[in-house]
Amino acid sequence: MVNSVEAVLQARKVYKDLHQAYDYGKVIQVLKDWLEENKTLAYEHNLAIEELGWLYGTPMISESLFQIHKVIREDNLGEDVEDIRVKPEPIPSADFSPEDFEPEEDVVNHPKHYKLASGVEAIDLMEMTSTAPEFVGHLRNTALKYIIRAG
Repeated sequence: MVNSVEAVLQARKVYKDLHQAYDYGKVIQVLKDWLEENKTLAYEHNLAIEELGWLYGTPMISESLFQIHKVIREDNLGEDVEDIRVKPEPIPSADFSPEDFEPEEDVVNHPKHYKLASGVEAIDLMEMTSTAPEFVGHLRNTALKYIIRAG
């Protein structure tokens, strides 16, 4: 029976031995074959697959995998994984301007799907075609609807 630490260490070994020569698909298949041959339970299997993904640069890991990393580090059970892990390359900021990150449409305050072809927004049309008390009543009911929806 393979425990969680052994499964994670095997993922590291497979990664270290194969990642420079083979693509991700081949590396993960080798790991899956080893896990199956050793009758690894689903939990340990998933941790090993998660570890392989993390080694390939996935930025987030589960709390369980974090704890296993801690045990491996504290008990000196494996080499420093940061030495072999693929690090995601940062996007150079010089190639981008702030305008590249501005949305083409204000989807919160003025979404296109609330506008008529003339550019008049639905809320403005409702205000124009209602009396003040009717419009205020509509706004109150809409607010109430969202309060109820929020729970």
